[in-house]
Formats: sequence, C-alpha cells, structure tokens
Amino acid sequence: MDFNSYEIDVSEYFDGFIDPQGKYYKVKEKGTKEDLFNIWAKQFIELITNVYYTELKFNYKNILNVKKIESFTDLLINLFGYVYYNHDSKYNKPIIKLPDPNLCNISATSDQIEALYHIMTLNNENPMDKEFLIDATINYYNGSEEQIEGKKR
Repeated sequence: MDFNSYEIDVSEYFDGFIDPQGKYYKVKEKGTKEDLFNIWAKQFIELITNVYYTELKFNYKNILNVKKIESFTDLLINLFGYVYYNHDSKYNKPIIKLPDPNLCNISATSDQIEALYHIMTLNNENPMDKEFLIDATINYYNGSEEQIEGKKR
C-alpha cells in the first residue's frame, strides 16, 4: 500500500482520499472494480495513530454517534476528517463522501473543498453545478445516481 501524499493531478488516474490540508492519497486505479478503500483506510489509520498524536474533539453526543461508523473508510472520513473520492465502475461517475459534522464535530476544510474543486475540474466533472461544494449540510454525492439507463435525469 502507498501512503504517500501526491499532487492533485494524480486524481486523473487514481481514486483516493483528501486529507484536511488538501493533500491527495491514491488508493486504487480509477475505473477498477476492486474496493481497496477499507483495507487502505485500516492500514493508514494504524500508521497515523502510531506516528502522530491525534486530537479528537468529542462530547457525549459524538461518543454515541461513533457507534454508527461501520467501516475503516467511514472512520477515516468522520473521525480523522478525510474526504473520500471514488468512481462508480459502471458509469465512471464520482462518488464523494465528506465528514459528517453530526457524527464527530468534523467538517470538510476549505483546503479540502478547494482540492476537490480542482480535482473535479481536472476530471471534467463540472464542480460548479454540485451543491455539496457550497452547502455544508450535504456530505455525500453519488454521480452515478444521475444516470438512468445511460441517460441523464
């Protein structure tokens, strides 16, 4: 597994995560069906929690909400504040998950939103018409849901 950060332009060829500082981590080649995100996230969490001090911002409500996190991918997104950037293998449309502030008091940073805007522009994914980039209450986008039998809704 590769845990190095890369320039945003690798997102043209690789799906991955964006850290809170806007750095890109590649997880798998774009278009492959294999879902390596959970495996990558588990190993990355083990690495960063052994190397870095992690400050978690919890209150009682957040502790109860952590039970809702079902995978290492969701843990990396909602507890450590990473943004998930993947593609549907059928339509090659983006699937994006941002941290849900209702779970662990963590939101996407302005660096992440800026990086995501540049990544989507690079990949011809029309970021200007995506509400989740301007509405902080939206933390999930699935571009393949815009497809019905190969036609846009």
